[in-house]
Amino acid sequence: MQNQSYYDTATIRLKRGAAYITFESDGSGNDAGFIMNWDSDLQPATAPDAKWTTSYNPIGTGVEAIFNNVSANTKGVPTFQWYVDGSLYTIAPDFSNKFTTDGNYQVCLIASTCTGVDTFCDYLAVQTPNAPGNISYTASNLRPVIGELITLTTQTDYADNFEWSIFPTSFTYENGTTKNSRNPQIKFSKGGPYTFTLSAWNSYGTKAATEKKIIKNKYVIVLDYCIPLVNMVSTDVAINNVKVTNKSGKILIDNMSASTTDAYSDFTNKGVMQMTFGASYDLTVSRKTNSNTVNYKTWIDWNIDGDFDDANEEVMSTGAISGASASATIVVPTLANSFEGKTRMRVGVSYGAFSNTPCGVNQVGEFEDYAIQLSNDNMPPMITLIGSDTVRVERGTSVSSCYAEVASKTFSGYDPTEGDMTGKVVMTSDLDCKTSGVYSITFNLKDASGNSAPSRTRTIIVVLDKTGPVLTLQGNDTINLEQCGTYTEPGAVANDVIDGDLTSAIKVVGTVDPSKVGDYNIVYTVKDAQSNYSTKTRLVRVRDTKKPGIYRLGKNITDGMTIDVQINSVFVDDIYANDPCNGNIFLSKNPGFFGPVNNQIRNTYPIVYNAVDPSGNKATEDGFTINYRVDDYIAPTIELNTSDTLYHDVNTVYSSRSVSVADNYYAANKISVVRTGKVDPYTLGTYTEVFTATDESGNSTTKKRFVKVVDRLAPQMTAPPVSVCVGSPFWANTGLIIKDNYYSPSDLMPLVKVMNHNVNIWEAGVYFINYSLVDPSGNEAAIVSRSVYVQYPPNCQNTYSGVNSLTLDKAITVYPNPASSKVNVSYALTNNQPLSIEITNSIGAVVANKVVEGGSGVAELNINDIVSGVYFVRMTNNGETTVKKLVIKN
Repeated sequence: MQNQSYYDTATIRLKRGAAYITFESDGSGNDAGFIMNWDSDLQPATAPDAKWTTSYNPIGTGVEAIFNNVSANTKGVPTFQWYVDGSLYTIAPDFSNKFTTDGNYQVCLIASTCTGVDTFCDYLAVQTPNAPGNISYTASNLRPVIGELITLTTQTDYADNFEWSIFPTSFTYENGTTKNSRNPQIKFSKGGPYTFTLSAWNSYGTKAATEKKIIKNKYVIVLDYCIPLVNMVSTDVAINNVKVTNKSGKILIDNMSASTTDAYSDFTNKGVMQMTFGASYDLTVSRKTNSNTVNYKTWIDWNIDGDFDDANEEVMSTGAISGASASATIVVPTLANSFEGKTRMRVGVSYGAFSNTPCGVNQVGEFEDYAIQLSNDNMPPMITLIGSDTVRVERGTSVSSCYAEVASKTFSGYDPTEGDMTGKVVMTSDLDCKTSGVYSITFNLKDASGNSAPSRTRTIIVVLDKTGPVLTLQGNDTINLEQCGTYTEPGAVANDVIDGDLTSAIKVVGTVDPSKVGDYNIVYTVKDAQSNYSTKTRLVRVRDTKKPGIYRLGKNITDGMTIDVQINSVFVDDIYANDPCNGNIFLSKNPGFFGPVNNQIRNTYPIVYNAVDPSGNKATEDGFTINYRVDDYIAPTIELNTSDTLYHDVNTVYSSRSVSVADNYYAANKISVVRTGKVDPYTLGTYTEVFTATDESGNSTTKKRFVKVVDRLAPQMTAPPVSVCVGSPFWANTGLIIKDNYYSPSDLMPLVKVMNHNVNIWEAGVYFINYSLVDPSGNEAAIVSRSVYVQYPPNCQNTYSGVNSLTLDKAITVYPNPASSKVNVSYALTNNQPLSIEITNSIGAVVANKVVEGGSGVAELNINDIVSGVYFVRMTNNGETTVKKLVIKN
C-alpha cells in the first residue's frame, strides 16, 4: 500500500552565524511540523509518532543546527532516518548539521518499528542578518559577595561577536574569558552596584548594520557589609541570646552567646533562616543581666544591596528599656519590595538612649549578624467560591443590580504562608444585569512571593423577570390603635426589578373603625407587568387601654382628700367619672359608718368612689375615699364703730373704742375678740389697732383701725425790738421767743425765716425785720415784725448778743429742710466778705454751689435736678466754715 507524506508550510529560519528560528504558517493554524499519516485502514494503531526539536550552535562561519529526536510510541527497537532536501544524512537517533549557505532546507525524520512507520518534516530557512536581532543576558548570581565567581549567559538569535563593558572596573575576568567572550566569568574585588553593557553583532551582516547594545544599570550588587564600630563593650549592655520562630512555633534560630569583649560577632555560619515573602516571624533578643537601661535595634537587608538603610529595613527599635529582653514581629515584604536570595539580619544593642546604628560609630554596645534565605514559598494561594459555581439571577435595572460578590461570604482567599488573603482577591466580570444572558466573574489572587492561585470562575445566568414586585409596608405590620384614636393609613411602597416603582398600582382593601374595639385586617396587593403578584396584610388592633378618671371640678380626686361642707347649706355631690373614649360613666358611691352626708350635723362623712369603663379598665382613683367635713366655715364680721382712720391730737389722752361682732351661726357671746396694737398719744405717728374675732369652729376675721397722732396747733413767735450802734453787726434771731405745744424752741429756731428787712447798720435810723415760722408738722405761726434802732454813739446801746458770740453757724439758716426743687440760705453776717455755699453728697462731691456778697440776705439754690437723699450744705465766710445737713426729696 502506498503511504502519503503531508507537510505544512512552517519554516524554521536559521540565520548564519546564529540560529534564528521562525515558523511561517500557511494559515491552517498548524505551526508545528505536520506528521505524515497513513491510510486509516492500513495504519497500525501502534505506529510510532515521529517528531524532532531544534537547537543551534554558532560555529566558525556558519550555524550548526542540532535536531533532537523526540519521537513517541516507539515500541520495539526503532530505526531512524534523517533526510535533508531528500538526501539521507544519517540513521543516528539525533542529527546535527552545519549550514553555511543561505537558503531553504527541508529536514525529515522517518521513525520505523515493527508496528509501523511515521514521518515528520519541517522547513529551515537560513539567511544572513541585515539588522539587529534579539539579544539578552542573565547573571548566575545577582547578589554575590566579594571574590565569588559569577557567569554571564547570553541569549541571542543572530550575534556571533560580543563586547562587554562593566562599571566600576573593580573586577577580573576568570577562567580564560575576556570582554569579548559570549559568556564571560567574573570575580569582584569591591562591593556595590555594577552596571553591565553588552554590544553584540553578526559578523556576516557587518557590525554597522547589526550591532545592538543592552545596558542593565546596577544589575549586579556585590555584597560587602560594613563592620559596626563600637568604642566600648559591656557584659551588661550585651546580646546573649537571639531567637527567631515562625508563627507555628518552629525555631529558625536560637543562638546563645556569652558576654565577651567582642563588639561584633558574625554568626552567618551558624545556619540560614528560611523566610518566605509575606510571612510573619517572632524575634526575641535578650541579655543575662539588666543593670543598665539599653536600646535594641534589628535590621534586615530586604533588597540584598549590602546595607541596612533602605525603607522598612529597621524591623525592631525598642527605645530605652530596663528589661532583660525585647521582642518584635517581623513581616517579610512582598517579592516586589524585596529580593530573593541570601541576606543577613543584624542585631544591635546600645547603652540607654545612646545612638544605635548598624555601622557605627556606637559608644557602648554589641552587634551580631545572622544569615537569612529569602525564598518563594512555592505554595500558591487558593481561592474558594462559597456557594454554587453557577448562579441564576433575575434581570436588574442596572449593570450590577442583580448580583454582587461579598468577601468572606461568597468567596475567600487563603495562602499557606500569609493566611487569609480574601481582601486581595481580584475580580473581573462582564456581568450586565440589564440584559439576559450568560456571564462570568473571574477570581485571581497572587501572594507576596508572586505565586498565583488557580483562577476560579463563577457563571452568572441572568434570566427574565419571574419574581413579583417587592411590597413593603410603611410602618409596622401590626398596629395597636387606642380606641377613639385616629387611624392614619401608613401606606405601602412597591418596587419591581423590571418595572421599577409600582407604588401607585397598590390596591388596598379593608377599613378600620377606631370607635369599636376589635381586630381589622388591611390587605395590600400589587402586580407587575408580567402579572407577578405580591400581597401583604397589616393587622390593626383597636384596644381600649386608657383608664377612666374620677374628677371634681375638672381635676382628679386624691385619696383621703377632705371637702368642707357649710353646715345648714345645700349639699351637692359634684364627683363624677369620665372615660377618654366613652365619656361619663357610672360612678359608684359607698358611704362610710356615719352614712350619707348630713348637712345639719357637724361631723366628717367618708365616701368611697369606684368606676370601671365598658372595657373593664378601672379608674386610677378607683377605691379612693373623700372625707366630707360638715362644719361652719364662715368667719364672723367686725364693725369698728368708728371710721377706719382716726386723727388724734398729740399730748391728749387716747381711749380705744370697742368694736361690735356678729356671726352667721354662733351667738355673739360665742365669739372671742382680741385687740392688738398700742397708741402713743404723746408721740406723733400712725398707729394700728388690730381686732381679731374667732368663732367656736375656729373661723376668724380681722379688721384694722388706724390712729394718726397729729400736731394741729401753730407755734407762737415774739420778736422784741433791738437797739444797735452804727457799724455793730448783730444776729437777726437774737432775742426771738418761740412757744409750741409739741416742738421745743431748739427744734423750731432753725426753722425761723427772715422774710425781708431794711436794716443798714452803717446808717442811723429805724428799721424792721419780718419773721415767719412753719413747724415740722406744717403749722404756720403768725408773721411777726421786729423794730431795729440804729444810733450813733454815744447815744446808742447794743441790746443783742456781742460780736464775739455771733458765730457763722448762728448767722445762717437753711430752709426749707427737707426741701425740694429749691433751698434758701438766710444769712446775717458781721462783715462784707463773700459767702461761699456748696451742697455736697455723702462722698463729698459738689452737686450745687453759689457765692454771694457779705452782709445779710437770702441766697436761693436750684436743686430740682438733684436726686432724693441726705446732703450737706457747706458755707464759708471770712475764714470760718459751718456745715448743715439737708434732706432733699425730689
